[in-house]
This record gives sequence, C-alpha cells and structure tokens, in this order.
Amino acid sequence: MVLSLLISTFLTVFIAELGDKTQLATLTISGTSNKPFAVFLGSSSALVFASLLGALTAVSYTHLTLPTKA
Repeated sequence: MVLSLLISTFLTVFIAELGDKTQLATLTISGTSNKPFAVFLGSSSALVFASLLGALTAVSYTHLTLPTKA
C-alpha cells in the first residue's frame, strides 16, 4: 500500500465529511441515545461500506470501459 495515497485519501474524505449530513445524523442519534459507542460503530461501519461500494464500482467501471492490454 502506498502511504501517500492512503494519507491523501484519508484527508480528502475527512475534509469532505466535516459538516456532512452523515455527521449531523450521527450527532443527532448520539444525542438521543445513551450508547455513543454503538452509534460510532454503526456510523463508521456505514461509511466504510459506502466507501467500499464506491471503490468497487469504480474498479468495475474502469475494467468495462478501458481497452484491454494485448
């Protein structure tokens, strides 16, 4: 794994998510619950799963649209 790609991806997604609807929903749910760790695990898992779907979709799309190497 390339460390610079990992860091730049983390920073980009982190900045994009600040003040996002996801963060506001997590704040609201956590404020109405007495289980903030469960809310954290649920929202983190959802973000990871959504990111996985995006990455896999991009890979699939790239393989369908780029010409194959001979």
